[in-house]
Amino acid sequence: MCEMNFHLKPSLLIALCLLLSSCDRTQFFYDRADWLIRYKIDHYLDLDAPQKRVIKQDVEQLLGWHRRTQLTCYAELIDEFESRARNATTVADLHWLEAKFSDHYYAAIDNIIEPTAVVLSELDTKQINHFEKRLAKDRSELRDELERNPDQRQKRKTKKTLTGIKKWFGSLPSTQKAWITKRSEELPDAYGPWLENRTQRDRALIKLLRSQPTPQMIGRLIMPLWIDAGASMSSETNALIEELKRQSRSMAVEFYASTSPKQKAHFWKRLQEYRNDFIQLASADGAAQCASTEGLASSR
Repeated sequence: MCEMNFHLKPSLLIALCLLLSSCDRTQFFYDRADWLIRYKIDHYLDLDAPQKRVIKQDVEQLLGWHRRTQLTCYAELIDEFESRARNATTVADLHWLEAKFSDHYYAAIDNIIEPTAVVLSELDTKQINHFEKRLAKDRSELRDELERNPDQRQKRKTKKTLTGIKKWFGSLPSTQKAWITKRSEELPDAYGPWLENRTQRDRALIKLLRSQPTPQMIGRLIMPLWIDAGASMSSETNALIEELKRQSRSMAVEFYASTSPKQKAHFWKRLQEYRNDFIQLASADGAAQCASTEGLASSR
């Protein structure tokens, strides 16, 4: 599944690269999304047969809602973004883009919270133990990355950034590679504080699940974390992340200004391919207009 760090929400070109680069074709993803999502859920929760049937129905409904109400919105967002930013991109454009992404993220969260809380409320002790072990394993792997030699970790991050940008803009001359490397190394490192916050959130969730909570109690815990992860972070960590976002925006604006006409054309051509995929997928479900505020229940 496409990945996007909703705790940091990196901006503009880098955000778009990270959001879409792991999904080469949208159709390919959608053809397999149902299975991929259910596999991931079962990986963490070790569901029994009746629970799997419920999850299958929930996922199918969620994906149907998403195709009918969100994909046309994504296509319109791409068109509007291009009209604003094709010739020159500003920090204001990035704030606008982040706000639009947030709107669609919140719409998805509104539809995910209730079924997620219900499933979590029905876990037995064995499943909660399994969930706790999976979360701990994830954190252990993340901590291994944190404890890696700082130079090695920075090289890995820079390589990943270069690979994503190259995928969207085509080949990069040595001057651009050097500039990206330098700017990447200058970005604040929020990985450690983020991991510590995740550890606290994981433990709070497991503690709640062991108390036999109602779905409403679980929803009250996870909704604020999903809507605004910063609410559970210290003021120092929030300040660090805000600075990371500010520098990321500046880096994105400066990089786009440095790109050649050929590189810009490569980026917008690739983005339009996704736009066309969104339209095609939405049309297959009869969606002709954006319905970003429409809930799952009203779209059934």
